[in-house]
Amino acid sequence: MLVCRSTAHSVYAAQHALQHTRDKPVLAVVDDAPGASWGQNTANKIRLTEPYVQSWVRIPMVSDWRELESPSSFVATILETAEQDLPKSARQFARALLELVDEIVRLDSVDDQFRSA
Repeated sequence: MLVCRSTAHSVYAAQHALQHTRDKPVLAVVDDAPGASWGQNTANKIRLTEPYVQSWVRIPMVSDWRELESPSSFVATILETAEQDLPKSARQFARALLELVDEIVRLDSVDDQFRSA
């Protein structure tokens, strides 16, 4: 997995890193502002990156977590919590995180099939 922010500069850095990877990773693009739309330059860079990654997943920023002393503690439990029991601000993040996990598990199972063949 390769992670970058949703800025043109960060996606460019991810593209540079992809030149040095052996396998196609899943790209996680983390929004750098809550609810912000991507600029045309960033969106174009992500489209140009698609052939070099297995897939990409957009991860929204949850602005409420900026005020938590330990947001990682909350994030650690997000996959164990039913979506309807999560704060509304975290539900989109939870769906994106599940999508990301599904992509990684899918790739891992494909790798296992090739290893056992």
